[in-house]
Amino acid sequence: MSHPIEPVDTGMLDWIFDGTLAGRGYTTHDLATLVRVLSRPCPHCKAQPGEWCRNTGTGRPIEDLDRQHVARRITGGTARRTAAASSPRC
Repeated sequence: MSHPIEPVDTGMLDWIFDGTLAGRGYTTHDLATLVRVLSRPCPHCKAQPGEWCRNTGTGRPIEDLDRQHVARRITGGTARRTAAASSPRC
């Protein structure tokens, strides 16, 4: 049985750590968050893993972590919280 390759393992997100974003004020925590967000596709603008979300009116990349589409930012986190809430407590 093969497992899907995670985008972070392909090198497509390596550009996040090239120093450019750190030079723009992103912290190590911001970069780690950006990797999580950009590792999945955006259901709103259809940006692929490794790409910034795009303004759906102009098509320009939205090069800011806090302005990525909400649908992309919360994907995955909701499922983890739901699973944690339903797991039995010790």
